Amino acid sequence: MGWREVDPRLVVRQLAQPLHAPAALAGWLHAVHRAPPAVDLVAVYRRRNAARVARLVARAPAGTVVHLWALDEPAEALAAHTVGTGPGDRPALLNRLAAAGDPARWLLACDDDVDLGQRALGRLCRLAERAELDVCQPAHLARSYASWPFNRQRLWPLVRRTRFVEQGPCLLLSPAGRRALVPLPEDLGMGWGLEAHFATAAGGRLQLGVVDAVGMRHRGPVAAGYGRDAADAHGRRALSSAGIDSYGALQVVLDRWVPWQRRPGWTGGGSAG
Repeated sequence: MGWREVDPRLVVRQLAQPLHAPAALAGWLHAVHRAPPAVDLVAVYRRRNAARVARLVARAPAGTVVHLWALDEPAEALAAHTVGTGPGDRPALLNRLAAAGDPARWLLACDDDVDLGQRALGRLCRLAERAELDVCQPAHLARSYASWPFNRQRLWPLVRRTRFVEQGPCLLLSPAGRRALVPLPEDLGMGWGLEAHFATAAGGRLQLGVVDAVGMRHRGPVAAGYGRDAADAHGRRALSSAGIDSYGALQVVLDRWVPWQRRPGWTGGGSAG
């Protein structure tokens, strides 16, 4: 995304991004500096983006189990983790990959065109566990291609508890979230509308959130490789079936975890100190 395409407000966000550097966060994250939870990392990739996926794999927390699917020709650097090849819709392929893992582990699903920092995945998993989130994702940085302003990184909270988590480009499920949501519905094409599934599964008792302390950069325009109109139609039908008027109806902040709290208030430990 070039600067000429960016809203001036996003330029301000980009200039303020150093506030989210690991050094600035170190004092706030002292309570989550333990090892991240056990994770299965799954991704569907195209060979042209194999180098980016290889970086994600290399940056995953120690002990992460990786299962990948190649849409075209498998990449040599990822061969040890590539368990299948061939075309398909994202939810169906992610279901295959998730089935190869352990449902007792956290499930991290990443697209092949997303970048995260050196220690971002570990920090994401630790914060999600600390915040007792079942469905979450990193926030979009200013120069990231994002579908919704709601998912852009906020500079103040560590985590926002919400009713809306987008189905990509990076999604993290707790073991409870994984049991409730996986297998993902496969009648939604590329997955638009999964947001309604996330919000209503388990009677709406899952904890959803956006982790603002971790930023991601989505490198490609949304829906660049498939039909936007068909995907949007799937999404609208999913919302209607769930009795939800619009995506905006889900895009509400229920609570925030801010730096002076050792842990979020919704976990019963929001006092300072």
